Amino acid sequence: AKDYTITTSPITIPAGSLSANITITVNNDALFELDETVIITMDTPTNANQGAITIHTATITDDDSGNKPTVAFTLSSQSKAENIGTMTVTAELNKTSGADVSVPFTLSGTATEVSDYTITPSPITITAGSLSANITITVNNDALFELDETVIITMGTPTNANKGAIDVHTATITDDDSGNKPTVSFTSSNQSSPENIGTMIVTVELDKVSGADVSVAFTLSGTATEVSDYTITPSPI
Repeated sequence: AKDYTITTSPITIPAGSLSANITITVNNDALFELDETVIITMDTPTNANQGAITIHTATITDDDSGNKPTVAFTLSSQSKAENIGTMTVTAELNKTSGADVSVPFTLSGTATEVSDYTITPSPITITAGSLSANITITVNNDALFELDETVIITMGTPTNANKGAIDVHTATITDDDSGNKPTVSFTSSNQSSPENIGTMIVTVELDKVSGADVSVAFTLSGTATEVSDYTITPSPI
């Protein structure tokens, strides 16, 4: 919709008169928008010289500040496999705005930016006249066995809108490499050292790096007695 209508150019000051008016008729809509200007610049007049003031700026101040839209994420969570490629998080207005809405956000969660994913930079902008904008999470599909990981997106204070009910979105990246678990073994099956050795080291080793902690429990037996003959690292390691 138009913001205003205006007297058609040129205007005429009749002979014998000192002035004539340009009329700006303002459209009073209910849309929240920023203050707007109508800048009228005088062209070269006929039968007169230009004076000192040849530009007039009329500012239309918005009277709908209480009618700001509300912005919220459309979903509070989603879960996708690591091989999904991208995940989309949508910020949506409850009504159209006449001003751009800027939506900042911060990141947390167990997934690591860059190594596990990349994401649209903060803030995102919902342009005037639009209802939504997207945050895109691009997931790094590696071959590493790891636990499911989360990207938690927390909305900051938006500009030109109020924050809605859903201001946190949790995106869960589920691992697709469960068949790629590492194998853990002792590095040797036995060792022998004299009693005065001090300590003996038994090493457990993975055959490949894991993206998840590996807990290795063990039990004890044999002829030596714990405490009186030796002490040992508690199980599990």
